Amino acid sequence: MRMKLPLLSGLILTVLLGGAILSGCKKNNESVNSRLTGGWKLVLYSEGFSGRVILTHADSVYLLSMDGTDYKKTLNGNVYESGAYHISNVKNIYDQNVTGPAVVFGGVNYPLPQLIELRSDTLFLTMNAIDGNAFEYVKLKAGAGTP
Repeated sequence: MRMKLPLLSGLILTVLLGGAILSGCKKNNESVNSRLTGGWKLVLYSEGFSGRVILTHADSVYLLSMDGTDYKKTLNGNVYESGAYHISNVKNIYDQNVTGPAVVFGGVNYPLPQLIELRSDTLFLTMNAIDGNAFEYVKLKAGAGTP
């Protein structure tokens, strides 16, 4: 019976640590999700395979709006994609030792997770694929044309 007690306490400790790690990931994703909430204007994107960087034209205003559960993408005020999204932790395709937050949009255009990087008021979304596209958005100020 003495041999089972250390085994049982080790199992309980493993379960508790695993739960703490998973709840930490969930809290981190909630924090990322709250920072994503609001309106974002697309300023440039890169084509994955070619690597070509494309600046958005002044007469083409692409906006991304996120409210915590749903998103909407508009071009010059017209919705071209919308649906639910969620944040999950994924292994980075470029470095399998790195796991980080990614957004998964429910729309059909980009079904792959997009790695999230936030720097101040700039959002970078990079498709988690070797030849994936990357998008750079800037945060819209409150009341500044949020879709």
